[in-house]
Amino acid sequence: MRRPTHKTGAAIKQKLPVIADGYLLTERERDALRIISLGGNKMAAQKLAISPSTVRTYVESMFRKLECPTQAAGR
Repeated sequence: MRRPTHKTGAAIKQKLPVIADGYLLTERERDALRIISLGGNKMAAQKLAISPSTVRTYVESMFRKLECPTQAAGR
């Protein structure tokens, strides 16, 4: 997963409440999404004190819920 630039990360962070409220994302998925948008999966795993594989599971679940067929479509 490509790390977003600061500007892109900020833009995503501003849109998160709209995205998250329109779909049934869990609070933990929202937390992960916020951190991933700012620093990637590895950072999310560290900040949330979970394994990278758990972060991947959250990402897969979020993409399913957001109806994104691929990670590229989610960018």
